[in-house]
This record gives sequence, structure tokens and C-alpha cells, in this order.
Amino acid sequence: MRLFLIMLFLGGAAHGVVVNDGSFEDGPCDGGSAWTCFADHGQPEICPTILNPSGPWGNPAYDGNLAVWLGGVCENEGISNSVCQDLVLTPSELSWQWMGYWTLEGEQEASVLVTVDGETAWEHLMTGDDHTIGTWANSADTFGPVSLKEWEDGLSHNLCFVFDNSYANNGSTTASMLVDRVELSHPVAVEVATFSTIKVLY
Repeated sequence: MRLFLIMLFLGGAAHGVVVNDGSFEDGPCDGGSAWTCFADHGQPEICPTILNPSGPWGNPAYDGNLAVWLGGVCENEGISNSVCQDLVLTPSELSWQWMGYWTLEGEQEASVLVTVDGETAWEHLMTGDDHTIGTWANSADTFGPVSLKEWEDGLSHNLCFVFDNSYANNGSTTASMLVDRVELSHPVAVEVATFSTIKVLY
């Protein structure tokens, strides 16, 4: 008779709840979207923040037809932009689908942030490693989970996805990130088996 200790781990990405207009299908920034958009170029008709990426990116949105384009270039100038929405952040673990674009080796860095009520909850400096065009990925799998537990109080908070171009030494970078299907989920528990999980095999 042999004894085996079975270790059970419950891990991986949690199944989340898509936030209001989390796949951006309600329309562009000025056409029904639940998100409020900002861009420093002032030309939303030429360089929209919420759009169908099939044309400029050559890849469809992850969920539906529309996605958010953070960063990029408008009229030969690098962009800082954002989308924001007031949400009750329950459950409190944030994830999204993303795709990155990077044009040149050694290009200047730019920062993608998640902010809540103006406070930084997560920040990532984009580099050439983030050039994933053609492949959507889950942010929790790539960057780790983004905890918004601090703001899980039943009240509405202003959640933003922000692209900050000011990190580039020359004030401009063509780095970009597509964002789609924004979800909130409960943290994934990890369970370690006790002696009750020992199975007798014979």
C-alpha cells in the first residue's frame, strides 16, 4: 500500500464580471460611451481613443468591435490620453485584455497607468518587450493582478486607464496599448491540501 499526498492549488486567472461598458461597445467617446475620454492632441475626430482597431492595428477588438487605443501618434506627435468612468469597485481585482505596439528597438519609454480618484493603483513602463501586436493577452497573466481593495467600500470611484507620454526624453513616443474587456473579480484563493486529502492507492 502506498500513500500519496495530493496538493490542490486553485490558481490562474479568475473569472471576472465585465464592468459597465467594459468592452467599449456603447460607442466612441462622443457617441454613447460610458467612459469619459481625454487626449492632449485635441483632435478626437482624427485620432479617436475608442475605435475599431481593425484598420490602424490590422487586428480586431478582443470582444466586439471597439477597444481603447492608449498612446500612439496623432499628426506626428506622441499622445497622452485616458478613459475614465465612475464605478463601484466590487469585486476589487482588476484585469483587462491588452495588446502592445512598439516601433523601434530602444524606443523611449512611456507609462501606462490605472488610477482611482487620481491615485495610481498600477503603473507599467512600456518597453520593446511589450510589442505583442497580433496577440491579445490577459493583464493578470502578464503583469499580475491589480488590486483595488483600498477602494472596495461600496462607493463610486473614478477609475481611469491612462497613457503618460511624458516619460519619453524627447517628449514623444509611438508606443501604444489596446485595452478591451475590463473586468473585476475576486482574488483567486490558493488552497493547500491537509491530511484529509491524502488518498490511499493500492
